[in-house]
Amino acid sequence: MAVIDTFMYSGEADVLEIRLNILYPHIDTFIIGEAPITFSGQPKPLYLEQHISRFDKFIDKIQYW
Repeated sequence: MAVIDTFMYSGEADVLEIRLNILYPHIDTFIIGEAPITFSGQPKPLYLEQHISRFDKFIDKIQYW
């Protein structure tokens, strides 16, 4: 049985880093979703793509959607 963690990302790099550090030993796959628009319909950049190198040590378990 695989253990999967899902996370909607919108630029909270510090929160994501804490989450990955704590959960990494216990999770098989992290599914991180990020949309190019806000919930109010405004366009926004894809922040995780800009900062993905910050999470290199976790990349083997990350699926980015």
